[in-house]
Amino acid sequence: PEPLRSNNYLFVNYNYKNWSAGIQGEAYEQNALLNLNPKYNGTNVATYFIQYKTEKIDITAGYFYEQFGSGLLLRSWEDRALGINNALRGVRLIFKPLKFITLKSVYGQQRTGFDVAESKIYGQDIEFDLKELFKFQTSDLTLGFSYVGRDEKVDIPDQKFNNLTNAFAGRINFNHN
Repeated sequence: PEPLRSNNYLFVNYNYKNWSAGIQGEAYEQNALLNLNPKYNGTNVATYFIQYKTEKIDITAGYFYEQFGSGLLLRSWEDRALGINNALRGVRLIFKPLKFITLKSVYGQQRTGFDVAESKIYGQDIEFDLKELFKFQTSDLTLGFSYVGRDEKVDIPDQKFNNLTNAFAGRINFNHN
């Protein structure tokens, strides 16, 4: 009865010196392809952002993608072919006080369709690039620690748990040759 299903995207990005801004419109007309999130319906502005980036600092407001380590605790990403886009809408700060230290902080809400989830995501990550610190020539060695919290109010009477879920992780990555 509905012979047309279509997913269309238009992403416009503008860069000027250390600044970037972008906006993405999406259209799912007449309907989205089969098996995608049913919230992908119609045509609308899907994501937008503004970013300021230097060698030491990177700050983004709006929608962004981020991953801590291998992504076990936090990974926001997009795969259009699968209909996945769980970008965070909020603020991300990446700070590199020294060449071998990277600090990341995020706060936001995950995208779902053209809206965001009610839950709030908080996260911090620190990574040490020991290859850079010790000047290794044939090996890579990184050490990292992550925290992610999700605050989600649930409508359950007499709940016996916190609305805030906390997760912690540590990681070591070593490669030789």
